[in-house]
Amino acid sequence: MGRVGSLEKSGEIIQETIKRIKNGQVEPGRITKTVLVIDEAQDMDAHEFALVKALMEQNEGMRVIAVGDDDQNIFEFRGASSKYMENLITGPDAVLVELVENYRSKRNLVDFTNRFLLRITNRLKQTPIMAVQSDNGKLKRVRYRSRHLITPLVKDILAEGLIGSTCVLTKRNEEALQIAGLLIKNGR
Repeated sequence: MGRVGSLEKSGEIIQETIKRIKNGQVEPGRITKTVLVIDEAQDMDAHEFALVKALMEQNEGMRVIAVGDDDQNIFEFRGASSKYMENLITGPDAVLVELVENYRSKRNLVDFTNRFLLRITNRLKQTPIMAVQSDNGKLKRVRYRSRHLITPLVKDILAEGLIGSTCVLTKRNEEALQIAGLLIKNGR
């Protein structure tokens, strides 16, 4: 619609766009497309999915390519759900293509992840991921029994003398910022 707004207003803009499309207030040339590509489809919320459906109704022959990974829905807190991507996948004439080769991770991390994912129900993917790299990386799972985990965790990371990229998973952004701050303070 040519309007730029804050994230909070995006829902309103999308709803207004849907209303205008359905009422015939949008010039057909602006919404008539042969292909619609949706990247990070697992992060669609109800408003965005309604817009996709409105565009599909106006473009009966349009191909929709939804690219996403239901294991990576990180915007559930703002209403995103991979159920909208699933709705597209299970629609008429839909074809599911699973990309299962992992080029980034070492073999033992991919194997560990595949075992962990068996515990998650209602996943869209059925095929285990395959590591392209045949060598193993270093995996370490540490359980601290304290409420103050950040300082011992940072000390442990620094003691490892790691080179390259390191991943630390946290529950809250505040924890990630504190860890990053302590690592930077210590020259990492």
